[in-house]
Amino acid sequence: MTQGTVSTALARFVLNSLRGFGVDSAALSRQVGFPVWALGDDTVRVPTPQLFKVWRLGHLEFPDPHLGLRISGRWSRGRLHLHDYLFETAATLGDGFTTAIDYAHVVSDDNGADDVDVIGDDGHLTVRYQVRSPSPETSALISEFALGALLRRARDTLGAEISPVHVGFCGDPPPSHRDLVAAFGTPRVDFGQDQTTMTFAPADLEQPLPGADPVLARILRAHADAITAAPGRAPGWRDPLREAIAADLRGRTASLHAVAARLAMSPRSLQRRLEEDGTSWRQEVDAVRRDQAARLLREGASRAAMAAQLGYSDVRALRRAVRRWNLPT
Repeated sequence: MTQGTVSTALARFVLNSLRGFGVDSAALSRQVGFPVWALGDDTVRVPTPQLFKVWRLGHLEFPDPHLGLRISGRWSRGRLHLHDYLFETAATLGDGFTTAIDYAHVVSDDNGADDVDVIGDDGHLTVRYQVRSPSPETSALISEFALGALLRRARDTLGAEISPVHVGFCGDPPPSHRDLVAAFGTPRVDFGQDQTTMTFAPADLEQPLPGADPVLARILRAHADAITAAPGRAPGWRDPLREAIAADLRGRTASLHAVAARLAMSPRSLQRRLEEDGTSWRQEVDAVRRDQAARLLREGASRAAMAAQLGYSDVRALRRAVRRWNLPT
């Protein structure tokens, strides 16, 4: 199955929230392999398993049983970018919930692994958002976060403290769920359910949203549909890795420690990522040297200049490498 992806907006939001709880989010990013360049670019996406690791490791450092709820409480308008604006331009609260679920892939596109939908019954609307991760505990945290963030967004958009009539969670009940009752505003919070759900009454669903804008909504949905048709690929890390090697290579032998620092990773983390990808530091440096050598040959650079620029001790070492690469001389 193709690996799912999440938006960098979501990844940043979770990391920033964890930092607010005292977790070293920079170290956490390095540990799970989030490259700094990717997190600052809203046009790319990051692999879902990496965000699962962030939740799992963040929870180990901040072991609050309702970490998902705590993080959802830090939501504010625009934190999730396009997804937030899709919601607030809908006509009514019910339409907003339906749109949010229809376009859940904008935030997290996990290729059908999660159970995400809306169910209408006797005028009521139930939002189902059950995350499926390798860890049931992590799944519960993220599912709780998803419902909490959606409710907070609804309240903020309406400017009113609406509450669901029922909330259901998988898993066993905690020793106390007063925090959940207070946050969701309903005493009807049940555990041991098949899915994580949140149900709203017909009167709430009919409330018009103040930011309703049918023209803008159509534009935003068209943009979201384009993301569905051609999703941004999860950013690989070979390109920035090789760019960092090339930058460090100029006039000397590339240093693993220096390149790791450029990528905001520890040297050991970099070596581990290389091993996981079936390559090595030496292979990657050699690949960069080959590409640089091919470019310099096309530009007519002298062998002495090439050897110096590529960090070779002398021209003979460069010649041996050029023959091994089978480059035209």
